Amino acid sequence: SRQIFHNDELIEKSVWLKSGDIIQINDQIISYKVSGDRIGFMILDKKKSTVSSPPPIDDLNIKAPENKNAVVDHQVELAYSSESNNTKKKRNNAVILILLLLISIASFVLFAETASIKIQPVADDIHLNGFLPPVKIGGRYLVWSGQYQLTAHKSGYQTLEQTLEISSQNNMFEFTMQEKPGIIQFNIDPVSHNEVFIDDVLLGNNLDQENKILQYKIQKGQHDLKVINPRYKVLERNIKIEGMDKFQQFDIKLEPNWGIINISSVPDNALIEIHSDTDLIHSDSRTPSEIELMSGEYELTLSKEKYKTRKITITLKANEKLVLEPVQLEPEDGLITIRSEPANSIIRIDGQYYGKTPQSLKISPFIDHEIEVSLVGYHEQKQTIKLDPEEVKNLDIELVAKRGVVYITSSPRQAKLYIDGKLQKKSSGKFTLNENNHTITVKAQGYKSQSKKINASSYTKNLSFLLLKSNPNKAPKKPKEKSQSLSVNKKNYVNFIGQKMIHLQPSTFTMGSSKNDIGRRSNEQEHKVKLTRTFYLSEKEISNQQFKKFEPSHQSGMTAGQSLSRNTQPVVNVSWDEAAKFSNWLSKKEGLTPFYKQVNGKMTAINLQGKNNGYRLPFEAEWSFAARGKNKKKYPWSGQFPPQTVVGNFADESARSQVSSVISGYNDHNAVSSAIGNYKKNNSGFFDMGGNVSEWCQDYYSPSGVSFSNLTKVDINPTGPEKGTHKVVRDSSWKDSSITELRLSYRNYSKKSANDIGFRIARYAD
Repeated sequence: SRQIFHNDELIEKSVWLKSGDIIQINDQIISYKVSGDRIGFMILDKKKSTVSSPPPIDDLNIKAPENKNAVVDHQVELAYSSESNNTKKKRNNAVILILLLLISIASFVLFAETASIKIQPVADDIHLNGFLPPVKIGGRYLVWSGQYQLTAHKSGYQTLEQTLEISSQNNMFEFTMQEKPGIIQFNIDPVSHNEVFIDDVLLGNNLDQENKILQYKIQKGQHDLKVINPRYKVLERNIKIEGMDKFQQFDIKLEPNWGIINISSVPDNALIEIHSDTDLIHSDSRTPSEIELMSGEYELTLSKEKYKTRKITITLKANEKLVLEPVQLEPEDGLITIRSEPANSIIRIDGQYYGKTPQSLKISPFIDHEIEVSLVGYHEQKQTIKLDPEEVKNLDIELVAKRGVVYITSSPRQAKLYIDGKLQKKSSGKFTLNENNHTITVKAQGYKSQSKKINASSYTKNLSFLLLKSNPNKAPKKPKEKSQSLSVNKKNYVNFIGQKMIHLQPSTFTMGSSKNDIGRRSNEQEHKVKLTRTFYLSEKEISNQQFKKFEPSHQSGMTAGQSLSRNTQPVVNVSWDEAAKFSNWLSKKEGLTPFYKQVNGKMTAINLQGKNNGYRLPFEAEWSFAARGKNKKKYPWSGQFPPQTVVGNFADESARSQVSSVISGYNDHNAVSSAIGNYKKNNSGFFDMGGNVSEWCQDYYSPSGVSFSNLTKVDINPTGPEKGTHKVVRDSSWKDSSITELRLSYRNYSKKSANDIGFRIARYAD
C-alpha cells in the first residue's frame, strides 16, 4: 500500500498546496512551485537524490501557450533525474497521479473566481476555509463561488472572524482589525471597600472573593478613573491606557476623609445623639466621649434626665481633631398648675403677666418665684414657690372677695328686691356685697319698677326705692308665672348662653344603613322612625366658654401638648351626668321646667315623653334626623369617601403626631378640636354634625338601635331602652379617619368622659 506525505505529514484528508510544498509517495518526491501565472513540478527518486526546494521555474522549460485564451492556462514539461530500471514502474504510477492532479487543478482554475481580501493592519496570518481550499496567488485567492470562513490573526489585535459569500458579483473584501484592550490592575491603598469606576461605569470593588486584586480589560485611550471608599475622599484622575493586550499597573493611595470630635458637658454623663441631615448616625455614647466621624456638618444633641436638651451644629474636616468647649446643660423647668376660685383670675409670676386661671406653666427650678393671683373685687393673693427640675405642683387659691355694706329701703312693703337679677329674701335692710358693680332692682305688682347701679366699696352706702303706681285707676294684674321664660315656640331663637336653637318640625325618616353599605356595622339596622313632636336643637356644640358659665372650674385639658381648653373649642372631658346637670342649670336660668332630676347621685329624666320643656340632650333619633335629613345622607359632605375638599375636622395630616391613622392627603389644619362652627353647616343649618367632637345622646345604648323586633313597623318617638350601662354617642371626631367612623349612620357608645366627646342641647317646643 502507498502512503502519501505532505511536507513530512501523512495525508489523511484533502490539503492545500502552497508554493514550495513537497509531496512524497513512497520513494517518489514531487516538488511544487508557483511563480506568477506559472506552476512548476519536479519529481525525484528519494533513494538517489535529496530535494530541499524545487528548481527555478525557468529551469523546467515551461512554455507559455500560444493561444492565451486556451482552456489550459499552463503547459508544463516535467524534468526527471536519471533513474534506474528498478524504479520505472513506480515512476509511471507517480506520473498518473500527477496527471490526475493537473486535471483537478485545470478544472479548479476553469471554474474558480478571483477574490481580493485586504486587511488593515496587515495580519500575521490569514486562513480562508471553505468547501474547496482556495489558491492564493499574490494578493488574490482562486476559489469556487460559495461560503467561506475568514480568520486573521495579528499580535495585539483581536482575532478577525468573518463569514464571506464569494461570487462573481461579490469578490472584493476589506476589513480593519480591532486593537485588543489593555490589561489593567489598580493597586489601591487601602485595599478593601473600594469601588472603581471608569468613565462613570462601575467596574467592581477591586477584590475578588478570595481578596485577590482583580485585573480589568480596558480599551486603549484616555479614561476618567474614579475610586470611592466610604471612609476616604473620592479620588478622580485621568489615566492613559496603552491597549494592545499590554499589562499596566496604577498605584493609588486614598486620602482619609474622617476626623475626631471630643465632646464633654457640665454635668457629664449626658447622652450624645448625632444626626447627619435627618438621619441618626450615633446614639450610644455619653459625655465625655471621643468620637470618630466622617468629615461634614452634624447636629449634636445632648440630653440628660432633669436637664434641658441642648443642640449644637458642628462642621468637622478630614484629619481634624475637634475639641468642643464643655456644653453647659440647664436644669429642666418645673411645672406648676394654678387654679383659683373664682376662675379667670389674673396670674403674675415675678411681676410678669402669664394669663388667667386655670393655667399650667413652666418655671425655672432652684429659684424662688413670687406667684400673684388677682381679680377685680377680690383681695390679691401672693405665694413664694421653689421647684426642683421636672417637679409638678398644683396651686389652688381661693380669693377672698372685697365687700362693702349697702343699706336698702324699699316701698311699698310688698315690693321684691333683686340684686344682679337674683331675688332676695328681704326687700329692705343691710346687705353685704362684693366690691364690684351691682344692679339693684325693686319690683311690685301694680307699681313701676326701679333699678339703680352701685359700686359696693369699703364705704357704707344707702339706697332708697319709692315705687310709683303704674295705673292708679286699674286693678293690678296677677303676675305671670315664670316671667323669665322665653317665647320661642314657633321660630329659631338665641338662648341665655348665646346658642342659636333651631326649630324642627315632626317628620318620618329612615335611620340606620343598608346591609351593602361599605363600612357598615352590625348595630346600624335600617328602620323607619316617626317624630311627632316639634323640638329645638342647638346649632353648634357647647363650647368651653359656655360650659364655664355653669362650671367655672372645668378644664377640658390637653393632649400631646395641644390645648383642648380654649374658649371657642367644644367642651370635652364631661360625663353624661355633667351634660345633664348643665341642661338643668340652663333651664332654670330661662325659667323652663327642668328635664332631669338626681336619684342616688345619678341624673335621670323626670318623664321622657312628658310635657316639660326644659333643656336636655337630644334623643338619638333627633340627632340622626338633624344630621342626615330625610334623604339618608351618607357622609357630612357630598360625594364619596374620602372628602375632596376641607369639609370638617377629622384625623388629618396635621394630626399625625396625635393619632395612629389619618385621611391621607387631607388637611383641615386642626390637629385636635377646632372652634365650634368653624366649617360649613349642613343643609339643616347645623355645624359640626360630622367631625370636631363626638356627642352624647339621651338614649341608653342598645346593639340593634331599635325599640322593637319587627323592622317593618315604624318606630314612633323612640327614646331608647329604659335601662342600660352605656349612653349612645353619635358623630365622628378629630380622632377619626376611617370610612366606618365618618359615615353619618355610625353609632358608638360610652359610659365615661373622653377628650373627644362633647354635646349639644335640645328641648321640646310644645
